Amino acid sequence: MDVATSLAKGVRSVAPLDSAYDAACKRLLSEKVVLSRILYDWVDGFDSMAPEEIERTCFEGDPRIGEEPVERDEHASYERVRQLNVEDSTVGEGDNSFDVRFAARNPGAGANEVVLVEVDVEAQNQFDPGYPLTKRGIYYAGRMLSMQGSDVVSHSEYGRLRKVVSIWVCMDVPKNKAKTVTRFSLGQENLVGGAVFNRGSYDLVDVIVVCLGKDAKSAQGTLGLLGTLFARDMSVSDKLTRLRDDFGIALTREQEGAVEDMCNLSVGVREQGRLEGRLEGRLEGRLEGRKEGRLDTLAAAVRDLKDSLSLTEAEALDALRVPEGDRAAVRELVAIGDH
Repeated sequence: MDVATSLAKGVRSVAPLDSAYDAACKRLLSEKVVLSRILYDWVDGFDSMAPEEIERTCFEGDPRIGEEPVERDEHASYERVRQLNVEDSTVGEGDNSFDVRFAARNPGAGANEVVLVEVDVEAQNQFDPGYPLTKRGIYYAGRMLSMQGSDVVSHSEYGRLRKVVSIWVCMDVPKNKAKTVTRFSLGQENLVGGAVFNRGSYDLVDVIVVCLGKDAKSAQGTLGLLGTLFARDMSVSDKLTRLRDDFGIALTREQEGAVEDMCNLSVGVREQGRLEGRLEGRLEGRLEGRKEGRLDTLAAAVRDLKDSLSLTEAEALDALRVPEGDRAAVRELVAIGDH
C-alpha cells in the first residue's frame, strides 16, 4: 500500500480540499452570531445575558482565525487586536495554531473575579486521531493559561489570571457520543475537613467537547445550530431556512457565502475521499502484478488509471512506480490495448 498512500498524498497536494474545508469551518465558527450562542449555552456566567446582547457587547475585538501558534511563549495583548487577520491555509502545514481564539467579558463574573475569559474554539473532523482528544484540549487550555505569564507571573500577580476555555467541535464521532456536549473542569474536593474556597480562585480551566455526528442537525439549541451549519447532507437553502426559522438567525450575504462555500467543499471532500479509496483499491490489486513482473498487468493498470482518474500516461507510470527499464515495454502494451 506504499504506492497507494503516496499517490493519495499527491492527490491531496494538488487538490487541497481538506485544507480548504477546514478553513471554511473555522470561518463559520469565528462568526460572533455563532460564538455568542456557544458562550450562552456552555460557558458559565454568559447565560445571564441574551445571545444577541452577548454578540453586541461582550467580545473584545474580533476573533482571530489560525493566527496564534499554540507553542508561542508570548502573545500579543488582546487590547491591541481589532482587525480580523486570516492566515492562509497551506497543505502539510506543520505549525500548530489555535483555530478561533478570542477574549470576551463574562457578564456573570463576581465582584472579585476577573471579567475577561479567553476562549479557543477548535473545528475537529477526526475524533480519534491516535490520542485522546481531551488531552489535547487540556494541553491547549494549559498553553493559554501559561501565555498569560509575561503579564502575571513576572509580577506574582496570580490573582489576575483569566479563565481559559478550550472548545472542541467534533464532526464525525462514534454513535455512542453523537449529539453530546461534555465539560471537563477544575473542581474542589475535600479530602480532610470541609474547607470552602471561593470558586473564582481555582475555576480557571474548562475543556468542552462537542460531539455532533450525522443527526446533530435535528437537535435543539446550540447543538442543533452547529449540527445544521456543518451537516454534509443539507443544501444551502435548507440550512439557511432552518437557521432563520428555528434559531432566529438571518445571515448576511457574506455569511451565506461562507455557508455555501463550506457546502460546496463538503461535496468535494466526499468526492476526493471516494477517488482516493478507488485509487488505493486499484493500486493494492495492481501492485502484485508489478512485483511479479507481469507487464501486461501493469499496462492494464495504466489504462485503468488513465480512464477512471484522468491521469496522463506518465502520471500513471509514476503512480505505479514502474521501473525505467520496463516503461518502454509497458507503453507499447498500453498502445496495443488502446487499439
